[in-house]
Amino acid sequence: MSGVDKAQVLEDLVAHLSERLDQADKAVGLRQQVGEVIEQDEHRVDDVSHQEDAGDMHDMLQEVDKTQQRIVEAAKALTTTACDVVKPGAVISFGGEHFVVGVATDEFTSGGTTYLGISPDAPIYAAIEGKRAEDTFEFNGTMLTLDDVS
Repeated sequence: MSGVDKAQVLEDLVAHLSERLDQADKAVGLRQQVGEVIEQDEHRVDDVSHQEDAGDMHDMLQEVDKTQQRIVEAAKALTTTACDVVKPGAVISFGGEHFVVGVATDEFTSGGTTYLGISPDAPIYAAIEGKRAEDTFEFNGTMLTLDDVS
């Protein structure tokens, strides 16, 4: 992984997370529309019940949206400067997998390589924080070696 374009990886991470945020925004808007009962002279009890359920779902989706916004902002704040130890902003590899440290995310691709995000709150972060390339660490009873840290 040496020679990784870290700035590009972080840019692709932010793009991936921003796409997720757009999807969350659309879900909130759609759920809000579904929750609005069309004004009529009469409402069935079932209509009001569905409106309340949709309102609850809208509130939940708004929380997801806010969380996603915080993740995007955290990703934008990650350092693009080279790292020689594992810390937020580091791009690392071990066990044949590639990771960006700083935010949790599902898979995204940058430069033909697939990455996952590791949050500083993740249990594995405690095992790798401050480690350097070629350092070993134990996680879930398995010994692993950091292949690269940049």
